[in-house]
Amino acid sequence: MRGDDVLAAADVAESRAARRRGLLGRDCIDGALVLRPCRSVHTLGMKVPVDVAFCAAALMASPNVV
Repeated sequence: MRGDDVLAAADVAESRAARRRGLLGRDCIDGALVLRPCRSVHTLGMKVPVDVAFCAAALMASPNVV
């Protein structure tokens, strides 16, 4: 968000099954997928490139991730 503007949509995967499925089987995603909670991710079998941002509890991206 920037001010009152929503810049991208986000799907939230909070259940174990939803996190396990993640983006598998999707050809694209319009926006973001929030995996909550999540300690790690993998991209095995992905059909599209992904960007990963690890966030603190307040959902702010961590500046220390390379």
